Amino acid sequence: MLPLTTRSLHRQLAQRGAVGSGVLVLAGLILAGAVAWVLLSGSPVEPIPEDPQQIDTQEPAIPNPQEAVLEPGPLRDLPGSGELMVELEYLGTEADQHLRVQRQGTLEGVIYGAAGNGAPLDDAIISVFGGPQDGLSTRTDFEGKFELPGLIPGTHFFRIDSSQHFSVVRMQRVVSLKPTKRDFFLGTALDMELLIRDHKNKPLENARVLVNAGLQEGVTDEEGVVLIGNVVGGRRVLVDVRAEGYVPVRYELNLFAEKGSPGPTELPAMMQGGTVRGRVKSWPGGALPRVTLVPRATQPGSALVAWEIWQDIETDREGRFTIENVPTTHLLDIRAFHPWGVCDPRMRAVTPSPFTAANIEFVIRESKAKVTGKVYGTDGRPQRGVELSLLALNPDKVLAALYPGLDSSPVGVRLPVPAQMQRITTSDVDGSFEFAVGDHVSGTGSMVLLASAPGNRTARHEVQTVGQDIEVHLKALDTNASLNLARLDEGPLPPSARWSLNGEDLQESSLTLGDLQEGFYRVKVSRGATRLWARDSFFINRGTAIDLAR
Repeated sequence: MLPLTTRSLHRQLAQRGAVGSGVLVLAGLILAGAVAWVLLSGSPVEPIPEDPQQIDTQEPAIPNPQEAVLEPGPLRDLPGSGELMVELEYLGTEADQHLRVQRQGTLEGVIYGAAGNGAPLDDAIISVFGGPQDGLSTRTDFEGKFELPGLIPGTHFFRIDSSQHFSVVRMQRVVSLKPTKRDFFLGTALDMELLIRDHKNKPLENARVLVNAGLQEGVTDEEGVVLIGNVVGGRRVLVDVRAEGYVPVRYELNLFAEKGSPGPTELPAMMQGGTVRGRVKSWPGGALPRVTLVPRATQPGSALVAWEIWQDIETDREGRFTIENVPTTHLLDIRAFHPWGVCDPRMRAVTPSPFTAANIEFVIRESKAKVTGKVYGTDGRPQRGVELSLLALNPDKVLAALYPGLDSSPVGVRLPVPAQMQRITTSDVDGSFEFAVGDHVSGTGSMVLLASAPGNRTARHEVQTVGQDIEVHLKALDTNASLNLARLDEGPLPPSARWSLNGEDLQESSLTLGDLQEGFYRVKVSRGATRLWARDSFFINRGTAIDLAR
């Protein structure tokens, strides 16, 4: 009989069922008794020879595994250093989004101070100085970086205020669709000495010298020299020179403290200017007409003409105006405006003579094309004294249509503010208002009517055609919205934050800002020089939170 293998033994046992099981149990008892007898008798046990044909099918014993526990690591701190800075700009409600004025320019860069060999200047305010967006501002971060969006493309003046420096003004052209990059360098304060000469290259006495668009000024002596102290040095420092009979010119000087440079800095000889005289022979009454001059084109040179001094000039009560000291080498576009009428002709183009004045005339006729309406308060009654603005939705198109020279002479011409771009009035005692829009430039897009009153939401209405009669119903300002800074991963946060709304610093310092108007905002959250979170359009209502852990 052949020996059984383990597999064949198992097969036979399985076939035999319960009988086989009983035999195995009995065999086990006999074997256990034998082992006990041997141990008690003390007789040695002979080892059983290993059968080479027998295979051990039992797996080795494995100790009970311990349960794996993941210890959470420390949560990382937010990037950057210092306190949080949150900048908010209100954009309106959801229904207002298509009525936002298109301002597609952005200026960004770094402001460097004099301390620490030109270290970045933090907590400085940069704002638009004059022009259609006067006062629009932002603040630099920990590394002196700034971003000023929502600018009308064109040339602007920018004022920089800081606790570490005297205020300065710089000039920069902003392009559309992509950010314009410009760094500003503020050097140490110094004494600036200049020599001004006339058209015959002789010293010019009593010339006014303006620094930083008039924040500082001085007058030349009999030797044509002017000394102005505490001028903040830097690159492209604005210096204007104005004198009777001469074209007002502007220089952007690279002005830093120089050792061993004796004597004043001599500027080029002044240019003699011409005169334009004119009259608005008639207009619809009310406010006086206004006149604006812009060059058709300019030529590059060491000096720029201070064109902005001939923008928005008011006539006298007889409609007369005189524009003096204008360049005699340029073709000039001159327009007259009145809130209730249309000018005829729409524009005069002249090139003044250095010897005789150019004379022009305008007639402003009452506009038949109007936009009218009434303003009603929250109680349903007519509301008087409500401020109403009629704005062009595409101001850059309006400016390009009115003044083609702004594109061909972009460097030194600050953006003007013609009536076609911005009209302002207030509602009468019966709540009525009226805008004359006969001079609206065809092809420049529609307009938006804004109605503002304290304690009420700004109402917006699109104006696409003339002759509209609009009912404006004011609604109470809902300030129940709030914004909270949080981390859903429960990581650490700085204890406080600084908040600014529409360029104005707020007193709130906690991580939650309440009393906000519900709607869309442009939001930027930064810590020092590090931007943590930003959205160009973010809806804020009650209990809105920003997760800074993302």
